[in-house]
Amino acid sequence: MNKFFATVVSAAALTGSVFADGIEFKLDKPSDWKSMGGSVQWVGAKKDVLQATGSVMISSTRLFDVDIKKKYKLEADVKRISGGAAYIYLGFIPYDKNGKAIGAESVNIQPGSETTVLKEGKVGDTKLILKNNPKWAVQYLYAVGLNARKDYSDLPNRDLLPCSKVAVVNGNLEVTLKKPLAKAVAAGTPVRAHLGGGYMYTGGYKKLSDGQTAEMKGVAKGRIPYSLRGGSWTAGAAKAQVIMLINWGNHKAVTQVKDIELEIEK
Repeated sequence: MNKFFATVVSAAALTGSVFADGIEFKLDKPSDWKSMGGSVQWVGAKKDVLQATGSVMISSTRLFDVDIKKKYKLEADVKRISGGAAYIYLGFIPYDKNGKAIGAESVNIQPGSETTVLKEGKVGDTKLILKNNPKWAVQYLYAVGLNARKDYSDLPNRDLLPCSKVAVVNGNLEVTLKKPLAKAVAAGTPVRAHLGGGYMYTGGYKKLSDGQTAEMKGVAKGRIPYSLRGGSWTAGAAKAQVIMLINWGNHKAVTQVKDIELEIEK
């Protein structure tokens, strides 16, 4: 395995190593990453090993362009040092052409759940009445997606109304919203059930115990019309950044990460 950390800004600013079939990208210094939560140190003889204590999310400070015709191979070596078992995730955050992150809730949908608003939702209402559709009987329902289109051309859809409950009342769907409506929703508005989720875990996820090591890897290529999956780019994805969730759920765990490699193959 080649030893590289990864990121790209644009074709004009590539700093990766060119090989016959593509490019490799290296990111091995503190300024190449930003972190949230826990604490991060750079250790090792060359100070090129990232050591995370507690639940930490790291993301590359630069974005790279997404070309759905190319293959994106992502890898990383990880080692749990101490603190007990915890999960590690490796993948991407996709962004649209305007540089706005695409959240899972904007593309994770329940297929076939399109329906319409039966009764106008007025400002301040906490319930929305929809025409019944059995596809709304799903776990992890996150929101009502407004102005939904059956061809998915509205995705990523950020016009969402987070909800806490859905029930069949008098033959219709009664959706309880988490917040009162800030704007009116007209009767006849097409809607869809949207689900929650995390990130695009192309490199997968693993649960490690003290002393365990692992190589995380995966490939992304092509595009899918909806959902956020590790193997293909979601609707609207034009750029992306590398992310890792380290020691997730364990604030005492210590993990070392090195040799993250992104190869973009032609």
